[in-house]
Amino acid sequence: RLGPPDVVVNNAGTGGRDAPKPTHLTPPAEWREVFEVNVTGPFLVSRAALPAMLSRGSGTIVNVASVVGMIALGGRSPYAASKAAVLHLTRNLAVEYGEHGIRANALCPGWTRTPMMSWRLEEAAFQERVRATVPLGRVAEPDEQARACLFLASSASSYLNGHGLVVDGGWSIA
Repeated sequence: RLGPPDVVVNNAGTGGRDAPKPTHLTPPAEWREVFEVNVTGPFLVSRAALPAMLSRGSGTIVNVASVVGMIALGGRSPYAASKAAVLHLTRNLAVEYGEHGIRANALCPGWTRTPMMSWRLEEAAFQERVRATVPLGRVAEPDEQARACLFLASSASSYLNGHGLVVDGGWSIA
């Protein structure tokens, strides 16, 4: 009814159940659940949108990964591995569909004030950790991530393909 999609943003995500835990204490069911949401979801949505994008000869896919897909985060191996998989899915889409006028890029946020993070933002120890390890000394606001996503979806990034744009206040380089 609305015509083929110009842009698809895959932005579902889960960090896992309960508190962070080492890999050997992570239940296989939690691993599967995180991968179903974080990797299978973007795969299925992209798969559904691609035929229409192919018929039109253009389109943009933005997968929301995480900076944790590029660096390790102890205690969250399902999350970190799933976000690394999203980055690689993005790269594969870029290679497979670039010649058809379809771009795929990933947004890789760092700590961001979201409902998934709300419980952590109340902890004094976490706030101190952010101040000590994020050069900008704070978590991102959702609109800061949204503007980066808009850039990836827009023609302003027309020559980016297969890129993971890190928006983490410098956390991953500190």
